Amino acid sequence: MRTADLILALFTFYFRPVAEGFPISGLIRALDLLGISEDGARCAVSRLKREGWLAQDGQGTRGVYRLSQEGERRAAGLVPSENLVPPANWDRTWHIVSYWLPETKRPWRDDLRDHLQALGYGRLNPGTYLAPSGREGAVRARLAELGLEKAVHSFRARYDGAEEGQLVGLLWDLSAIDQRYRSFLAKYQPIYQQFRELPQAPGHVSFVGHLYLNLDYAEVLALDPRLPAELLPDDWPAAEAARLFAEYQDYLHGPAREFVTELLATG
Repeated sequence: MRTADLILALFTFYFRPVAEGFPISGLIRALDLLGISEDGARCAVSRLKREGWLAQDGQGTRGVYRLSQEGERRAAGLVPSENLVPPANWDRTWHIVSYWLPETKRPWRDDLRDHLQALGYGRLNPGTYLAPSGREGAVRARLAELGLEKAVHSFRARYDGAEEGQLVGLLWDLSAIDQRYRSFLAKYQPIYQQFRELPQAPGHVSFVGHLYLNLDYAEVLALDPRLPAELLPDDWPAAEAARLFAEYQDYLHGPAREFVTELLATG
């Protein structure tokens, strides 16, 4: 992961609640634990400032950093959407979004595509995306933000083909997502078991472990459209991965937060 992305991750998971901003000294110390040199950290911070993702208050050793509005938007992309909750009682309908936007509207087109994919929509063909019904509100809200309500068509429909599983296979690679979940479980189950058998890990160890646990799980979850159970294999591993993540994060969360608070106090 790039240093700039690690900095955004730090703000996403730890620094955003700090209203007064975070000191550069604390940021450098945190990145040092992640294997980033001071020069590399300062270079990445400067680049994020130039690109408009970080804002600085104060100068020199008194300077503190916080996410800009653009940085907030970018950081939000590191956290999978809370709107993706598989419906308990799916009515077997699909939400279809169809659009054509000219090259002059490419930034809006790319933004809409990324947003649909983040919400678990699969691409049937260029400009046509599908997902099980229930996510329409989040789509409408983003269309309003982009001013594209009149340029995009959406409707609900039922699949009338011979096998709905074939449609799912066209939209998502479930076998690849399954493998990513199982790789996450294979990596973190033994680590969590080892941690549970030992006294509480030091704050800096919990901090590093907590950060990478969140990043790895978010990466897997971002691939998962979180489909209704009717469309998934019986042995789908998402629930097991979610339980492991919740338990391990709960174990690491307190010491990691305390360590970040110390970084802020000594910055």
